Amino acid sequence: MLVLLAAAGVAAPLRAQVIEIDSAGAAQTYSGPTSFTREGSVPIERRTRAVAAGRRVTPGSIADAARAQGLDPALLQAVAWQESRGRIDAVSAKGARGIMQLMPGTAAELNVDVSDAFDNIRGGATYLRRQLDRFGGSVPLALAAYNAGPGAVLRYGGIPPYRETRNYVATILGRWRALPITNSPSIITIEAAR
Repeated sequence: MLVLLAAAGVAAPLRAQVIEIDSAGAAQTYSGPTSFTREGSVPIERRTRAVAAGRRVTPGSIADAARAQGLDPALLQAVAWQESRGRIDAVSAKGARGIMQLMPGTAAELNVDVSDAFDNIRGGATYLRRQLDRFGGSVPLALAAYNAGPGAVLRYGGIPPYRETRNYVATILGRWRALPITNSPSIITIEAAR
């Protein structure tokens, strides 16, 4: 019947609901956009403050955040692209959110509103700077820590043997090297991945 209505030029909006039943038998109904992870569910806001306020994130926004942390803007741009393709509404399966894919605990520690594009970029730049400082300015190790966590890098004494992390580091380094050279001063160094 829906096919007949659609063929006749009549269309009805589609809606869906997800019902989650926990181990105690309690039911929770979700009708809006929601991200589901092992830790639970998180409603996804359709419009973030940054979009609602009419602000637009540009390469200049990323460059400003990078320079504030003494980073090469091209490096931060490469991380943002790899993390979310620059999408503020991106949510990972593990619950990381926004352009820089910050985990909730990291965002709270950095006092970042992940739904605000500019704040998310600032938080990602700050977190990347911390990893660079922690790992002696090594970009590959800092990227591995950004992806797998600093504990994994410390535990393995280098880039963890996780396929995802090794691909992540290689992809960002390749993109970073391919981006136009910036004339911004940088206090980070690059070394061969371990």
